Amino acid sequence: MKTEELLTLEERSSVGYYNKNAQSYIERTFHVEMKGCQNRFLKHLAPGAKILDAGCGSGRDAVAFTKRGYDVLGLDASVEMVKHVKEQLHIPVLQGYFQEMEFSELFDGIWASASLLHVLPSELPDVLHRFWKALKPDGVIAIFFKDGQGVRKETDRTFTYMDKESLSHYLNEFHILDEWYHIPKEGVNNTTCKWFNTIARKRRK
Repeated sequence: MKTEELLTLEERSSVGYYNKNAQSYIERTFHVEMKGCQNRFLKHLAPGAKILDAGCGSGRDAVAFTKRGYDVLGLDASVEMVKHVKEQLHIPVLQGYFQEMEFSELFDGIWASASLLHVLPSELPDVLHRFWKALKPDGVIAIFFKDGQGVRKETDRTFTYMDKESLSHYLNEFHILDEWYHIPKEGVNNTTCKWFNTIARKRRK
């Protein structure tokens, strides 16, 4: 078994699973109700604000934000997800990894729903700093993790779990605006899961 240091970025990000199971994943997640969570994020943004949907997956949230008049750019590591969002939903999208982002003060908001959970704890400080740099002054980020602690391997994916205490240690560059738990009505794998969600504003240095 490879150690964490020897895993490729593709392996660490579980992107192979999403490329292989793109269609079934899209079908299971596209209609999951997220309006309540979206509203809690959007109330911190001005109309027409520019949003990065970081780990856009099926494009569900990018579509919702676009319909409400926001300027949305999707970003996903999965080639197959990017292809779907671009060709089927006609939303601007880039293929790439959070660990390689080089945006600078470009977005008013970053929506990271169920995507940072595929970043290993050792890489979270760097990735969150890249998000911090990508936000405009006073920009806002929404982060959604499965509630818990530690790293777990589930089928072909690796998940980083976070609860309120553990996530707070990674958010030194942000001011927390909102925190809550929710259990989606529909689980991706026909199982329910408790999520810990955070909305935070970029701190100025």
